[in-house]
Amino acid sequence: MSPTDLAEDLAADLDADLGDRLAAGELGPVPDCLATFEARFMALVAASALDPELAWDRFYDATLARVAGGWGRGTAGVGTVATFTRIWSRAAGLAVGGSVLDVGTCFGFLPLAWSARPGAPRLLTADLSTASAALLGRQARRLGRPVTALCADGGALPLVDGAVDTVLLLHVLEHLAEPAGARLLTEALRVAARRVVVAVPVEPEPDPVFGHVRTFTGARLSALGASTGWQVSTGDSDGAWLVLDLPV
Repeated sequence: MSPTDLAEDLAADLDADLGDRLAAGELGPVPDCLATFEARFMALVAASALDPELAWDRFYDATLARVAGGWGRGTAGVGTVATFTRIWSRAAGLAVGGSVLDVGTCFGFLPLAWSARPGAPRLLTADLSTASAALLGRQARRLGRPVTALCADGGALPLVDGAVDTVLLLHVLEHLAEPAGARLLTEALRVAARRVVVAVPVEPEPDPVFGHVRTFTGARLSALGASTGWQVSTGDSDGAWLVLDLPV
């Protein structure tokens, strides 16, 4: 079956859980690396309608509808959408202040979903991928969501010191080797006026399909937090959590 035929079969319920099916080998051979995974994912979504832009609109609408339905409700499930809905709504609850930067936002489901809710802060995103930033920007305009999408390296953000109240690093550090991860965290601390929230998966081995290159435990994440000199609190929910507050 061609990618177009396969995508048309999936089109009725195509949302972010597509990645789970790719990783499980339900839609062909399991991708051997992140680049292959991303290429196949993008091709399937784009081919799910005659107009690729319409295909992406449907993909976003289907995913965001599920996120909105489960936000803050402890939705059960192990799939991508259910798991990350819990992660995103928890992160939103941990954020403080009137401005939040989501680093490594990818498709930007967190800021798009959050910005639709009453009392949402000013939301900015940063992603290294030009295509991801452009796609998120177009979706924000289409949906009328006040989200600022930056194409930027999280290790060299184009923002002044203390530019936002809270910086989110949600399931980002596991994608970076230790030196690059350290630069990312240092930069997050630089632009955060009040708080940095970190979440990582806890897995026995890095998952190459999703581009993971290192693993974390709660203790390792806590030690990383202690090394910053900021006030540290930790948690365990769909992975390990670290909250860093600027010392008073």
